[in-house]
Amino acid sequence: MRSIENKMDNSTPKIIILGVGNILLKDEGVGVRAVERLQRDYKFPPNVEIIDGGTAGFGLIDLLEGAEHLIIVDAVQGNDEPGSIYRFKFEDMPSRISKKFSPHQIGILETLILIKMLGKIPDTTIIAIQPKDCSNWGTELTPEIEDKIPNIVNLVINELRNLGVNELCV
Repeated sequence: MRSIENKMDNSTPKIIILGVGNILLKDEGVGVRAVERLQRDYKFPPNVEIIDGGTAGFGLIDLLEGAEHLIIVDAVQGNDEPGSIYRFKFEDMPSRISKKFSPHQIGILETLILIKMLGKIPDTTIIAIQPKDCSNWGTELTPEIEDKIPNIVNLVINELRNLGVNELCV
């Protein structure tokens, strides 16, 4: 017998919040740190799934299947001041934004392009921040980026509310 609480109405869209990045390279891990904060501070309805995507790249394709809406949290090189926050749709991604910090990396953008080629791309919003330091080893965010985590979390919550998710518990 299934619990009614765990049963999701088929008319309820599946929403995924995906934090990506390498937590071993300081600010490169900001997406993962932001979703950790969301998991710690909020309770979400069954149709909202939080995923720590780390550096999985193409390994995320199966995890994203069936999602109607995808909110990605990540660090991007936007050539602005560290801590600058961006919000854009995948299809409107500015050409001056780059995710790659290593020429060998298969990143979330390449993964999304492949998903799009397969015809399975969900409505995707990217919330990103200009990092200060992604080249030095360390598991802590720089203070400038750590201070922006509440802003990033609030942007994600606003995205969810715009998608009709109002049952959030703090």
